[in-house]
Amino acid sequence: MHFRRVPRATAPARGLLSLGVLRTPAPPPTKTVQCLHCRQTIRVAERATTISCPLCARGIRVDDVVIERPITSGPVRTCGLLVVGKRGHLAAPMIEARLGVHVLGRLEGHVLSGGPVILGPKAIWQGDCTAARVVIHPGATILGGRFCILADETPSPP
Repeated sequence: MHFRRVPRATAPARGLLSLGVLRTPAPPPTKTVQCLHCRQTIRVAERATTISCPLCARGIRVDDVVIERPITSGPVRTCGLLVVGKRGHLAAPMIEARLGVHVLGRLEGHVLSGGPVILGPKAIWQGDCTAARVVIHPGATILGGRFCILADETPSPP
């Protein structure tokens, strides 16, 4: 076999340099979240799960939390949505979710939500709730606690 050598000057460009134009990668999509501690508005990458607040330097969870099995934990705080699935059971002293709480299973604890709290048809709720809106589907069970409906969408912690 005989191979012909191609001079470098005429070889096709590869990678980022094609057709003599430098391509810069597009910036990743971003979303706006609010720090759970200092209430500062921050732009973060859409795929981020946790960040440090640039103002107060505290850690923040920015993704959604999904509970699909029984869990007893310390405080649960997220800038996203908290979802307790049909077989999920969350018991925590303090629960804060900025985008809302959806319960299809069982939830126990003091809840602070910046979005709607939705109790599904077989949900079991025990504890206090502070939210902008509460939706209770027929068949949901409330075992006790205070419900406080706020006029604005951004409740502040106790």
